[in-house]
Amino acid sequence: MALAVVLLVLVVLISITFSVATSSVQCLNMSLADQSGETARYAAEAGVNDAYAQILSNPQWNTGFTAKALPSGTATYTVTVVNNYGGDSAVLASDGTVVPPHDIYLMSTGFADSLKRSTSVMLEASGGGTNPFGLGVFANSSDTLSGGYTINSYNSALGFYGSSNSSAAAPVGSNAALAIGGSTR
Repeated sequence: MALAVVLLVLVVLISITFSVATSSVQCLNMSLADQSGETARYAAEAGVNDAYAQILSNPQWNTGFTAKALPSGTATYTVTVVNNYGGDSAVLASDGTVVPPHDIYLMSTGFADSLKRSTSVMLEASGGGTNPFGLGVFANSSDTLSGGYTINSYNSALGFYGSSNSSAAAPVGSNAALAIGGSTR
């Protein structure tokens, strides 16, 4: 009888141990999948930033990237560019998005392990000239800037905002009347 009780307790303990081990493995797998999903999302966002940097230096750029590796080597991204910056009418992207004239549409997919995440961005040109996205402020309607404001800008590709990557008197654009008064610059 004592042997039967010991065997029964042993079977229960083995069952509990197996259940805990199975649950731990499942939690670990879910955690790894979450981490890979986040890495893929970050890779997709890096693809958008990389493409944006290319467009800032050449507004007509439309090459995109295929399986470009992150510096860490843990993930890659692919970016498709629909560049309608010089266009006079809307065009259709492969995902069905309408790209208006003078805009640029970026579709970026990040890959990490067996997971992928996608993001897309519509760049609306606002500045004209050689760099359509270089304005510090753009008003789509009438506005007034007065008092003692200084409008400045910075290049986020060079790090956090600071004196080494910022400049005062950034360009300003508007589709309507823009009144600037006082010591605003």
